[in-house]
Amino acid sequence: MWEDFTVKDGVICEYHGKGGDIVIPEGISAIGNSAFESCRNLTNIIAPCCDIEEDAFAHSGLENFFFESSSIL
Repeated sequence: MWEDFTVKDGVICEYHGKGGDIVIPEGISAIGNSAFESCRNLTNIIAPCCDIEEDAFAHSGLENFFFESSSIL
């Protein structure tokens, strides 16, 4: 799964996959500026709680974004 992303210091810098439904791996702290820009084939993204930087999904086809739920005791 990590092969679809360029990650630096826990931040997704670029996405190289085919699109569709994407699950962001645990350990990601942020989705970087323009990381998914112009990825027209995105449909749904499920991600751990993380920061989303400016224009992370600019001009993409993203339909839905869901944060994974986590239980807090």
